[in-house]
Amino acid sequence: MLGRRTTLELVRWLLLAIVVAGGIWYAARHPEVVSALKGVPLVSLLAILVLELVARVLQGYKLKLMSGVFGVGLRFREWFGLTVCASMYSYLLPARAGAGVQALYLKKQYGLPFAHFGSLVAAMNVLILVVAGAVGLCASVIQLSSVKPTAPTLLFVFLGLFVLSMGGCAVLAVLTSLVKYVPTQALRQIASSVSDGLKMLARRRDVLLKVSGLHVAHIICGGAQFYIAFRSLGMEATLSQGIVVSALSAFAMFLALTPASLGINEGVISAAGQLLGLSAQKALVGAVVYRGVTILVSFALGWVFNHVLLRGVMIEGGSAAESRDAPKT
Repeated sequence: MLGRRTTLELVRWLLLAIVVAGGIWYAARHPEVVSALKGVPLVSLLAILVLELVARVLQGYKLKLMSGVFGVGLRFREWFGLTVCASMYSYLLPARAGAGVQALYLKKQYGLPFAHFGSLVAAMNVLILVVAGAVGLCASVIQLSSVKPTAPTLLFVFLGLFVLSMGGCAVLAVLTSLVKYVPTQALRQIASSVSDGLKMLARRRDVLLKVSGLHVAHIICGGAQFYIAFRSLGMEATLSQGIVVSALSAFAMFLALTPASLGINEGVISAAGQLLGLSAQKALVGAVVYRGVTILVSFALGWVFNHVLLRGVMIEGGSAAESRDAPKT
């Protein structure tokens, strides 16, 4: 009989298969979508590619700053390499295995406990969502006050997401004080380690501010990518609209119903495009262009850094399966 974890993994891959089949069916019924993809200028693709590399640097430097709180001094090839490797593994393995691979590397190379890495991931995820909510709110306000204002639906969406994210901060703060109520000694030790890690991060407000600033830049960078993708498809998009989509995409990536939220994120972007007064179909094509570039970067660089950084670690760690037992995003 299949275990709960195996069943969930099979469900996620089944959902991905359904999404892919639906995408093929949609493309067959709408040949203009394929034509639009072929018509994207090479210069636009190169610009999106450059911005994607910048985004990966920003993302990797956040990992460097956060892990530095625990005394881990990552070099460039580590913090950048672990970032692209995590992205690649999120496509290849279920259950957000990318974070597990990072945790395994930091455990093997620097002795960072999985529980401390779990607290790092938890704090970073909450920060990402809070910042995405705040940036989305600001971009929505800018869009509402622009020459071509759109319906305020997304403004209320981001307001709700921001409140929920702040609630996540409150939950983490409360959980750190409830360790003594955890029922068993083994679970209490894990919870205590996570709690200690969160408290260490909370004391480093300088790091939290820097990471927040880096993520603002990361969302704006993504907004510029969507802006270029949309404009290359003939849409009269604005940068503020691109930033709104980028901020919403940050939330959509946490809907891990399929590997790397394939199909889910694109659906959210298409719906957001329609709410922004853009063509939902062209917004979907723009999302596919963006996804294609991210996959290219993930596998091209991920393969290289997997060989440089993780080959020996994964062999010593037994297999990628061990990484799935580490903390997940």
